Amino acid sequence: MKRQSEVSKVKKNFLRLKYDLKMVYREPIMILFAVLPLFLMFLFRFGAPLLMEFIASKTTFEPHLYTNYIFALALIMTPYMTGTLAGFIMLDEKDGSVLELILVTPTGFSGYLVSRLMGSVVLSVIYSVLGFILYNSLGYSYSLLSGIILLLAIQSSITSLILFSAAKNKVQGLTMAKGLGLLMAPIFFDLLNNSFLKIIGYGSPYYWTYAYLVNKNSASLLIGLAINIVWLAGMLILGFRKTYKFK
Repeated sequence: MKRQSEVSKVKKNFLRLKYDLKMVYREPIMILFAVLPLFLMFLFRFGAPLLMEFIASKTTFEPHLYTNYIFALALIMTPYMTGTLAGFIMLDEKDGSVLELILVTPTGFSGYLVSRLMGSVVLSVIYSVLGFILYNSLGYSYSLLSGIILLLAIQSSITSLILFSAAKNKVQGLTMAKGLGLLMAPIFFDLLNNSFLKIIGYGSPYYWTYAYLVNKNSASLLIGLAINIVWLAGMLILGFRKTYKFK
């Protein structure tokens, strides 16, 4: 009996994965969001240094001062892209009234969210590891990896939930996804001599990936996790209220 239950669970997960892949495959923009983080990892690692070295040869520009910004941006593009992908899938199901049918099943809203957010979390973990493999030669220790994985996993869920909760459909979601890019801007606020902007930047969940990379201390990680968890809790509450509003 137990074996049958396990086989049934594996079968369900396989069918869900097959369904998700079909949804991604039929929308070119979803394929883009799934693979673009990996492309950007390689571009930022090998393309950006060449460009900066070229600029440095013509000016007094010092490329090594911007390595943290490049790696941080490469990392946070992962939850931004994978989170948007999961958000689009959920919006698609909302548009097609699939969500209403799922909500009356035993899994309910919480089970639905877990199944939908898990894909973006797994992709974020994979891309985080690849990022550290690529950037390790630049002095980024693997000791930071577990903390970065935690931050990126939460950030991917935050991104998905913002789109799911705030957008009415996929078209509106695409517009909102562009606006969400502003949450990444605070990683560059350190380049500005403006303490007010820096303080505002601390409220962005994405900022703390950069802060942890630069400071390499548990304080940055703990504060970052706390801020990310507040964002996640807020989006979960908003998502719950918006989902059951139509019932």
